[in-house]
Amino acid sequence: MLWMLLAYIAVLLLLASLHISLALWLIFISFILVIRNKRKIKGYIGEQRVHRILQKLGKEYKVFHDVYVRKKDGKMTQLDHVVVSKYGIFVLETKNYKGWIFGEEEERDWTQVIYKNRQSFYNPILQNRAHVRSLQHVLHMESGIYSIIIFSDVVTFKFNEPFATAQVIQTAQLTKTISHYKTVVFSDEQVKVMMTEISKISNVNKMKKLKTKREHRAQFKQFQQPQRKVATKRCPQCGQQLMLKSGKYGEFYGCAGYPTCCYTKKCNEKTASSR
Repeated sequence: MLWMLLAYIAVLLLLASLHISLALWLIFISFILVIRNKRKIKGYIGEQRVHRILQKLGKEYKVFHDVYVRKKDGKMTQLDHVVVSKYGIFVLETKNYKGWIFGEEEERDWTQVIYKNRQSFYNPILQNRAHVRSLQHVLHMESGIYSIIIFSDVVTFKFNEPFATAQVIQTAQLTKTISHYKTVVFSDEQVKVMMTEISKISNVNKMKKLKTKREHRAQFKQFQQPQRKVATKRCPQCGQQLMLKSGKYGEFYGCAGYPTCCYTKKCNEKTASSR
């Protein structure tokens, strides 16, 4: 990545010396592309930092990146990082966000708050739970696989209670979190078998992997579309949109302004209540 950036800068300098207007036009186009792909770039940066940390874990751990797994229903799901060891298998989902993060374990959407700006995103615990289940299906195993959600170090967690099915941490806590698992759950032979199976999934040719990525992106977009269509009702207290969410007692409508506005409404309820 760094050498590509340096090469690009060198090309710009060369063009500037030959044709200044062409260089300025190229800079403008590059700026537009960066703005449009800002989220992807930030996600890539976050994944690369996690990648570097995982490489320092030691010989007891085998690390896989960008692993695509076919689920029971035949659809594809993408795992950011998978770490295999005799202490367990760790499925890592990275989120390179900043600001305050609000959410509950079984809630469909979490909220990112940066000053007065609020943005909802799919609950990464639920997202990574699907990844874990897919890997369990591929490896034919039920236990010994752990879910870890990694946010950047600049976030502030605003969770009401700890989570039972996943660990939600900052990047700086990653090494300590994985090292905390010291109980041996797999034999050396089991580790070898699992590494072989995951290697088969990871070591696909480039064209096949590109096709798989396109398939996964299409499925993810299709999955998120219904959520946008549902959010057509307005909160009677603050006027923001009502989002369809899932909780302990089923689905309900919640205000997009949460946590500032805590208005909720049951899906089939004519009169709403505030929690």
